[in-house]
Amino acid sequence: MTRTVPPLLRRLLPVLMAAWAVPCALPGADAEGGGGTGTSFTSKAGDFSVRYPAGWDVIDGPNDTILLLLMQQPKAGGVPTRSMAVVIHPAEDGKAPAVRDVEQELLGFFKAIAPDATASDPQPAKLGGEPAERITFRGHDKQNTGADTRSVAIVCLHGKAGYALTCEGPVEGFEAELSDFEKVAQSFQFGAGTGDVFDDAAHHIRVHCPAGWRRTDVPGQAAVLALLPPTAAAPGKQEAVVMVDVAEIQPGLEKGGAAAYLQRVRAAAVQLDPTVRVTESADATLGRRPAKRLVLTGKRSGVAYTRAMTVCVQGRTAYSVFCGCDPDDYEKLRPAVQAMADSFEWTDSDAPAAAPKEQKKDDLPF
Repeated sequence: MTRTVPPLLRRLLPVLMAAWAVPCALPGADAEGGGGTGTSFTSKAGDFSVRYPAGWDVIDGPNDTILLLLMQQPKAGGVPTRSMAVVIHPAEDGKAPAVRDVEQELLGFFKAIAPDATASDPQPAKLGGEPAERITFRGHDKQNTGADTRSVAIVCLHGKAGYALTCEGPVEGFEAELSDFEKVAQSFQFGAGTGDVFDDAAHHIRVHCPAGWRRTDVPGQAAVLALLPPTAAAPGKQEAVVMVDVAEIQPGLEKGGAAAYLQRVRAAAVQLDPTVRVTESADATLGRRPAKRLVLTGKRSGVAYTRAMTVCVQGRTAYSVFCGCDPDDYEKLRPAVQAMADSFEWTDSDAPAAAPKEQKKDDLPF
């Protein structure tokens, strides 16, 4: 049966007006402490996760349209006027909404409290690594004595649904609120609502594992995590494995950072396989920190392979996400591997990490 979805405004307004509700965990969501990095929120229904800073409370009341509602309590008491939310516009009759339609519905909601509301021209943005538009609304909030008020939204399509991450509040103090909003936007990840979370307390790192992948041990490897994809490789092909590694760099060799580290990896690979060639060498990120990516293709013992490695060097420690697979399988696996790299995070950067496991002499994680 086709589901009829009421306009976003009719479903959004009653919940946002329930700002006096007692903060609590949302049904169907997992919230957990995140040390100095904020509090994590995972929506399995919405297939996303975020982290939000201290000072914001999850408010009871969201439904299948408002997947997260955060309110910031005013210092002098009274009705909260500052909010952030993740709003979803599901597909109607199997058809995905247009980004502009979602933006117009958000403007319609804002006009309900600020009749003189206007909207800026949408600007290119990103949400969860996917193309998005950023739009700003401004007006005077009739429910807050006509206070000059702003609302910022980042809107994108994911699958057949429209997603909007919004932030709203009076202009006075809005810059501080917007700073928190940017942190939430940077932490936004699609696909994090499924699969397991690998939390390595010893090394103070956390990473989301793709759904359906299973953990394994790789003989002779010092990786802290090794995963196998759901589908095995064809006979005679390189079996795929994805590993997360924390390795100590030899004294004096850390000065070149990730670029020098990967240069040594490349040199060691050439020693083992003179036919190896570089198919990609580029800047990258690991957990939103600067990193380098190197992709090699070659053949060993008659078996073709691709090795892809994203590395971030912090001090004398190299953190990496590594993928080894058949060359024909790399592009299929790449989105899942990239999602792992995007979800990578340091859970307590001030705490002393456990000693990294000793790295192989040739610097190769395979």
